Amino acid sequence: MNSVMFNPMRRQQRGLTLIELMVAIALNLVVVMVAAYLYLNGRNTQRAVEERSAVFENGQLALELLGKEIGNAGYYPAHMREPGVTLTVNRGGYVNPQPATAAFNAGVFGCVDGRFDVGACKNADGTTYKGDGLVLNYFTEDALTVSAGARGDCLGFRVDNDLINDASREGAASGNPNLVPDHPLFVSNRYTLQRYGYIMPGGKSISTFGLACQGNGSAKPTYQMLVPGIEQFRVRYGLRDASAARASQYVDAAAANAAVAVVVNDTSLQGWERVVSVQVCVVARSLSETRFRGAGVETRVDCDGATLPNDGVQRRRFMQVFAVKNRLS
Repeated sequence: MNSVMFNPMRRQQRGLTLIELMVAIALNLVVVMVAAYLYLNGRNTQRAVEERSAVFENGQLALELLGKEIGNAGYYPAHMREPGVTLTVNRGGYVNPQPATAAFNAGVFGCVDGRFDVGACKNADGTTYKGDGLVLNYFTEDALTVSAGARGDCLGFRVDNDLINDASREGAASGNPNLVPDHPLFVSNRYTLQRYGYIMPGGKSISTFGLACQGNGSAKPTYQMLVPGIEQFRVRYGLRDASAARASQYVDAAAANAAVAVVVNDTSLQGWERVVSVQVCVVARSLSETRFRGAGVETRVDCDGATLPNDGVQRRRFMQVFAVKNRLS
């Protein structure tokens, strides 16, 4: 017999057949594909979680910033006298430091579908910004610093720089920001939406909006971004009637401006003077298409009651009512 047929070493050295090799490669490819799918799916899920967290953070941050400012609106420190001889008997009451600007007549003022700029409301042009505009005015409790609630506007600029405060700095404090002024200093912070471009990590560019603010402390006031990813900004104003200190109806800026006079505690209040609370609504969005896999279609509405688009972008509406604390008497 042929000795090769009975040689055990020859049988052990036999390799894989072509079919066995192809099956092994196919199995390995399946394992790699499954591992890659699990990795990418986990990465996308983690990204969606992070985006949703950012949506909630931005929405809540926008409300917190506006809520604090609304609480300050209309404030005038009672322990300091008001400017002007004829106003000294009205100590502690809010005054318009520049009567020519109607937006300063009360602590709260607003614009419908536009923003406040250069002393008046400017209509939205559909490309630069959209949403409402909100103006919040108050006077400082002087602390000689730019800390929150003192001499700094919403962007951190000293309101000493505003020419409207020159009269308040008469006397020894004239031209000297290190001395206490004779009268409180006027602060006016204006909020609206501003368009901006965002470049995602992959290089894709998207155009969206963010909450922006313009303060009166800058030499050339301009709107600057505070909170990104805010797609909608709607403001409604709670008007009180003669019988109750709380709001009896919520209206837009045009209706608030035209509100007829009512007599409260022997004082006639009209227009913006009747505002005792402010309802703020914003829609925050994710900066990329990161809807959760398998989550199905989410039906949500925006601040106007319209259904939000189902385009893979995460969106959430945030709404809250804030009291105008200095107009509750």
